[in-house]
Amino acid sequence: MTRSRFAGPACAVIGTLGFSFKAILIKLAYAASTVDAITLLALRMLYSAPFFLAMAWWASRGAPPIARRDWIAIVWLGFVGYYLASLLDFMGLAFITASLERLIMFLYPTIVVLLSALWLGKPITRPTLIALALSYAGIVLAFWHDLAVTGSAAATLTGGALVFAGAFAYSLYLVGAGGVIGRIGSTRFIALAMLLSTAFVLAHFVLVRPLSGLAVPAPIHGLALAMAFFATVIPTWLVAEAIRRIGADRASLVGSLGPIFTIGLAALMLDEPVHVVQLVGGACPPSVGDALQLQLDVGEHLRVEQLPQLLCAEEVTEEVPIQRERGCSALGERGIAFVHVGGDPVEEQARRHRARLAGVDGDHPDHPRAQQPEHLAQRRHVEHVL
Repeated sequence: MTRSRFAGPACAVIGTLGFSFKAILIKLAYAASTVDAITLLALRMLYSAPFFLAMAWWASRGAPPIARRDWIAIVWLGFVGYYLASLLDFMGLAFITASLERLIMFLYPTIVVLLSALWLGKPITRPTLIALALSYAGIVLAFWHDLAVTGSAAATLTGGALVFAGAFAYSLYLVGAGGVIGRIGSTRFIALAMLLSTAFVLAHFVLVRPLSGLAVPAPIHGLALAMAFFATVIPTWLVAEAIRRIGADRASLVGSLGPIFTIGLAALMLDEPVHVVQLVGGACPPSVGDALQLQLDVGEHLRVEQLPQLLCAEEVTEEVPIQRERGCSALGERGIAFVHVGGDPVEEQARRHRARLAGVDGDHPDHPRAQQPEHLAQRRHVEHVL
């Protein structure tokens, strides 16, 4: 009984540690060879593709076909979320420390808040502004530390800009992914998006490099394989298992420790210096990101159907906003839930079919559509796949 009680938290901690290991492996690869970002990313995607192909097959068994608009969204999200954001992240790590990279990537909750205000007209309240200010103040402190360590303002600013662009691209993915995940399931979506992003990465590679460019030294292949298995596939499964055992909220809290784990691993494996200023700066974005979690709750705030101009989706169905109190919100705000009251009958039938397969009555009052935050939490952790 005690062993089972600790299994969920252990999965969350080990999964978060695995995702935090990704930046360390990239820096080790850059230090060991002259390999560039697109070659290293191509190797990582090639090694992880078989695992995600198996995930896609497993998650698609008995599932209804995917609608055309969802395929369009998956292609777009695979491009912007797992190809473009990953490439920018890999490029940025050639210039900045692993610790700073992870801190900048954890700004994505703040970017999504700003995107929701811009595209959805969602007002930014005073507590949210304070949270945003604290988050970016922490990044300024982290930048100050890196400038003092590296002594190169140009490299730090270039790498920081590339990683921030990657965080922005991932934020576009985050805003758009919720509706698709709610319809086809998180595992199926993640696997298909990763496979499509693999196609984009390989297409990019063959356009700029010969196939012989994949013949890198054996240690680079080993690092790419470790990145695919230990920092992508295994953590994805562990975090999903943690969500199943302890719930999305608790798993997300553990996920916020990612930057701290990366700082510790970078100090141990890359000899990156650690300073109290860096730790203070590192504590701000993750903790504030948790406070802003209510802004990112796809099942209650942002839906892909609200951004047809972004995803080229079909006409949206009618949605009715319903306010409810968010007791777990650190900002004491109220959330807006969007509940479908109309739409494609085929989609509704598919939703009920998936609910029956999962052993859940989608229309039962004891099983509301609030299951979607589970998909959000898993997607937040899969961000570290970048």
